[in-house]
Amino acid sequence: QANDNHVQIKDSNVSKASGAIVKTQAGYARANRNTLSIVDSTIETVTGIKVSGAEIESSNNLIELTGVSGLMEFVGMSIEAKDQAWVSSNTIYLEDVKANAEVVGFAIAGEAHQVQMKNNRIVLVNSDIADLQGLKWVGESRKVSSEVNNLGVVLQVEGTNHLGSLSGVNSIRFEVATAKDNNPMLTVDQSSTIKDATVTINTLNSDGKKATLIDGALTLENVTLKTEGTFGEKVLEVDTLNGLSMNSDAVVSLLNQKTQFNQSVQTL
Repeated sequence: QANDNHVQIKDSNVSKASGAIVKTQAGYARANRNTLSIVDSTIETVTGIKVSGAEIESSNNLIELTGVSGLMEFVGMSIEAKDQAWVSSNTIYLEDVKANAEVVGFAIAGEAHQVQMKNNRIVLVNSDIADLQGLKWVGESRKVSSEVNNLGVVLQVEGTNHLGSLSGVNSIRFEVATAKDNNPMLTVDQSSTIKDATVTINTLNSDGKKATLIDGALTLENVTLKTEGTFGEKVLEVDTLNGLSMNSDAVVSLLNQKTQFNQSVQTL
């Protein structure tokens, strides 16, 4: 197992970097609370955490890249399970990252009959990436997995970001307070469709910004549009979204919905 390991690379020019690596033939493979931080560096290949075994538990890990350029290959977490895998509450943080290549948040391989993804997050901040894949199935793994929660990977968007293509996510969260001038928070060039999407708009401290949230060729279908507050949320179901801004009819309608108070408030 590999727990509570912390690796930092700063002001470097290297070809490869990796964080915790765990490999077992049988039994549990655990990788929890590990950190890999790469700052102001040029690097070609990064594997944040790699875990393989019969049964895998991997949670509360942080893979953080800030001011990184030259990426040719990136996998935040590589999971290869023979029987079962539990992957939860992990964060892939990408700020000021330039990558003319495939960037994968979570890669799932192996023959596991059960893969549980929960509360995993990719945070995208002022980055330019050719191909971002939140969750990627490697080989035949998806065909044998009987239980997978695609909502287990949330893309959190801050600042101004540009993607050539986007796949492997169906939950996107916008931190509107971080929007810059008139720049779209998320621009996607290549035509793609995300089905059964959940889009959460956090307007806390946004001072009424009329930001463009989504621009480009991304289409969302069967959308649950949400805002979150201290005591509850507002929810609106939308058939299709092609682009999205704070001035969009869908968002205006959402903000006019009644707040659905959470259970703790209801019981006060």
